[in-house]
This record gives sequence, structure tokens and C-alpha cells, in this order.
Amino acid sequence: MDDSTAFRHLSGRFATGVAVVTADSGDGVAGSTVNSFASLSLDPLMVLFCLRHTSATRQVIERTGRYSVSILSDAQRAVSDHFARRGGPLPDAALHRDGCFIRVRDALAWFDCALEGCLPGGDHVILKGKVIAFSGPAAAPAPLIYHHGAYTRLDPQKASG
Repeated sequence: MDDSTAFRHLSGRFATGVAVVTADSGDGVAGSTVNSFASLSLDPLMVLFCLRHTSATRQVIERTGRYSVSILSDAQRAVSDHFARRGGPLPDAALHRDGCFIRVRDALAWFDCALEGCLPGGDHVILKGKVIAFSGPAAAPAPLIYHHGAYTRLDPQKASG
């Protein structure tokens, strides 16, 4: 096993939530599924995520300067698969437009952002954004979790303790 394969295998042991980053390309929606989403700062409110250098979504975000991040629920695997380009159609009414922002409908949380900058990160780019609006439902269903190369679920019995 080469180093990049071994590295990917071992780093996949870190369970992550799943988010979709979307931007309005002017001709439609550009979007990517990410598990690299994280909060960056509370003052000002900032988030970050990473995309490949070759990502069409990255190019749209850098051109428009704005994007939304939607954190997915366990019921939104089809949305994740669509934007990860694993195949499958985008479910009807999966997206919601609010002005220049496009979000995943019924997401656990969403963040509308203005691009603050990009940093090099090997074969990826780290995109930093200032949060200009955010929200989510008061009672959220279970999150979509990715672990060791596959979707998985939280055990509600263990999670509540």
C-alpha cells in the first residue's frame, strides 16, 4: 500500500459530519459534498472547508465570492451522493434559493458566507468564509456521519449518555 492510500485509510477512521457547499454559478447550481467543514472564528464568525484545486465549485466560489454550507441530516444521503458525484438524481425540491444563496432544504444547519480568502493545501485549497447569516431548526434530526469510507449512524442509546 502506498503512502497516500495508507494515509487515506487511516485518516478515514476519524468520523465526520457531512455538508454540502453550494454556490450560484449564474447558469445553475455548483455544489460539492465536503467533510472538511469546520468553524474557524467566533469574532468575526468564520468557517472553513477544503476543495480540490480542480473543483468547479471552487472556481464558482472564487468568481462570485459567496456560498452556502448546509449540514446534512441522516435522511439526506441522496443529496450527499449527488454532490459527491456518486450518481443518482438530486431529489425534487432538495434546494432552496434565498436571494443569491442556494441551500439544501431541511438541512440541520446552514451558513451563508462571503469568501474571505483561500490558502494552499497540497492538492486542495482551504477556503475561508465570513458568515453573514445562519440558522437551523430548533429540534434537529440525526446528522449524516461518514466514517471509514462509508455512511454510518450514531447509536442514540450511546449518544444520549
